[in-house]
Amino acid sequence: MLNKLLPLFLLFILIACSDTSKNEKSFASLLESKFAIDCKDFNKIYALNEKGYCLKCSYKFMRFLEEEQFKDSTLIFFSGLGSKVDYSSFISSTNPNIIYDTNEIIDTYFNINSPAVFILKNCAVDSTILITPETVNLVVK
Repeated sequence: MLNKLLPLFLLFILIACSDTSKNEKSFASLLESKFAIDCKDFNKIYALNEKGYCLKCSYKFMRFLEEEQFKDSTLIFFSGLGSKVDYSSFISSTNPNIIYDTNEIIDTYFNINSPAVFILKNCAVDSTILITPETVNLVVK
């Protein structure tokens, strides 16, 4: 029983302790100025990068994103070269909700060192889930 509750507890801690101090205006401005994106159209942002220590988690997360990419309210950012995590299935996509963040703007703005999910509320980040061995199975169902 404890083994089943531990991942939920860790997820709660990550969400509760996530930095949501970035204000709505600055995040909305960042998306508009750097990517020409209106944040009001989205309720989730997925950030896949090649950082972190669990490449298996990143790969599993990427496979999940292959299905999520077709949701209109979802925005997906890729950063990195694709040498550790193969992004090739997304490269030919013409989906405007897929962004190649070659300058790692999102990673830097949120100071993330692993793939992540950002839940938005009124253009502000309401919660953040970092993709780790403890959380990947909670996000990827």
